[in-house]
Amino acid sequence: MNGLQEFANKNHLAASHFTAIGAFSRATIGFFYFSIKDYKRIEIEEQAEVLNITGDISLFQNDKRLRE
Repeated sequence: MNGLQEFANKNHLAASHFTAIGAFSRATIGFFYFSIKDYKRIEIEEQAEVLNITGDISLFQNDKRLRE
């Protein structure tokens, strides 16, 4: 949140919308198997999106912190 507020302050954003994604092209992911008490590893070697963030930035009650 501090990074978003700093970005909004620096760019004088009073009201805006943002979208961000995170992805990888090669990774080893896994999950814990309770029955064998070890991780099941899965190799992925293709482009995959793993994170999606959307949100809004707006002034709250004419908050001057975002305009400094």
